[in-house]
Amino acid sequence: MKPIGASEVAKHYGLKSLNEACELSKVARPTMNHWFKHKRQLFEVVILGCVQLKIMGAKTYGNQKIED
Repeated sequence: MKPIGASEVAKHYGLKSLNEACELSKVARPTMNHWFKHKRQLFEVVILGCVQLKIMGAKTYGNQKIED
């Protein structure tokens, strides 16, 4: 059985892909993969934050518009 990867975890939490998490968080994919392998708690927090942004609609944070 193949070990679960970063992309599978992102999908498990409801994101389309790891790339969606990268876009929402503005974190590069290699960095996300590094966090997945070496800083799992940080990776999980970032993924959960991305899920929350997706739920809220990624264009606003509190009263502020998120700028690209």
